[in-house]
Amino acid sequence: PIVLSTQDPDEIIATVKAISPTFGGINLEDISAPKCVYIERRLKEELSIPVFHDDQHGTSIVVLAALYNACRLTNRDLKQLKVVISGTGAAGSNIARLLHKYGVRHIYGYNKLGIVRKTNYSSYNFVEKELLDEGILLNPKENLKTLEDLITGSDVFIGVSAPNLLQTSSIQKMNRNPFVFAMANPTPEINYEEAIAGGAKVVGTGRSDYPNQINNVLAFPGLFRGVLDARIKVITDEMKIACALAIANVIKQEELRPDYVIPSPFDKRVVEAIKKKLKVKIDVEGSILYLKIKTPSIKALRKRIPKVKNIQLKGIPGIERVLVKKEGDEYVLYTQGSNLREVFKIEGVDTTRTITNNIIEI
Repeated sequence: PIVLSTQDPDEIIATVKAISPTFGGINLEDISAPKCVYIERRLKEELSIPVFHDDQHGTSIVVLAALYNACRLTNRDLKQLKVVISGTGAAGSNIARLLHKYGVRHIYGYNKLGIVRKTNYSSYNFVEKELLDEGILLNPKENLKTLEDLITGSDVFIGVSAPNLLQTSSIQKMNRNPFVFAMANPTPEINYEEAIAGGAKVVGTGRSDYPNQINNVLAFPGLFRGVLDARIKVITDEMKIACALAIANVIKQEELRPDYVIPSPFDKRVVEAIKKKLKVKIDVEGSILYLKIKTPSIKALRKRIPKVKNIQLKGIPGIERVLVKKEGDEYVLYTQGSNLREVFKIEGVDTTRTITNNIIEI
């Protein structure tokens, strides 16, 4: 690991950009929200290698994997469950995002200010505001005041917050056979034994001395192996979901138990499973291609793509990422998308040349 003696977001961005030519990808660690979101977004925009903040995305991938298997075990539809997330920082905000992307539509939030709701909008940082603006976190009824109020009648509790927030009686107020993932470390939001005593069907924590350890180390080794092998420059939500399903399906249906819904971090099958899943997804659901255009100036670049003003290609269906870099005496436009041949045919760009290593160079 490379440790930086600064907590200034712009200094972190500048340092990572400066050392990035040495690496095939960047895995960020231990940066709090909302700085982590700002830093990662900037780096993804400005670098041509994959950037991944493990505290956000690694945790959300493993939580999705564990929930998916809990539903396989109990024959429930994950997309229909009511989910309460305690903690809206780096991990909690992205757990909400990935679950919503997967199709979960009943997600509520709780943080140090209390229940997350629109009446407290001005008190939130931009990450929390976005969760409300985009409808990822629902606005609860005004009569709900406490975390215990919020989890009453819910199916899932996910804690990435603070110790000892819940008691056995709290779990008893949830729907029958709920799932409880209490991941505050070293002391969870509710003790494993207390959650079981309260009627929880599946309980996970962040600790290795209890069953179902929700550990983000399950995700990033296999994910990076897969994206580096495929020469992927941006890790998308679809790839994260594919990664979660690969982790989940390491455990066969007949092997699932309430105390075994997630593989061990030391299970050697996990990395290979993720790598294979990502390759299949890329091959079957549409190759990720990169269009690389070299021109002597920005003006010349615009002439090569006459319909597109100011190189703003992101509004075109099929374009997932755009990056313009100055390399020596030339400007280079890099784009990533799943159907670049058709997209750029429309835009007047000849993409009939041979693809080498997923790159069309014209």
